[in-house]
Amino acid sequence: MLLQMVYSYLLIKVKPMEDKNTDLKLVKVGTVRKYMDAHFRDEISYTEAVNRINQQANKNMKAKLTFDLPEEQEEFEMAINGHKWRNVAFMMFNFFRNKTKYAPEGTHEEYLKAMYECKDELFRIISDNGVDLEV
Repeated sequence: MLLQMVYSYLLIKVKPMEDKNTDLKLVKVGTVRKYMDAHFRDEISYTEAVNRINQQANKNMKAKLTFDLPEEQEEFEMAINGHKWRNVAFMMFNFFRNKTKYAPEGTHEEYLKAMYECKDELFRIISDNGVDLEV
């Protein structure tokens, strides 16, 4: 079943509607086949086929998480509070950044070194876990 699901999608390079940069998106193989077949039957132009594929790729995807409560209460809490932990990491990163960037004149060198080390370690942990702090 999983193998069928993986093979039913293509990773294609598309041009997002509101941006000129290209991006990689998942599109159902059937969608690509549908519009390209219409092109080969001379029902639509190649450009129109590509535009329709791009429109499908740029549609918002939805995801639904399901938990068996109360057995999976802990997993549920982690899922719904993830944004809070992201904010904690973001605030800590900015705390260390501000302590080093705006340190008053005459701040002890060992203090600054410790703040830089903390900031770097936090950034390493964030990066290692694939978390993006961009707002």
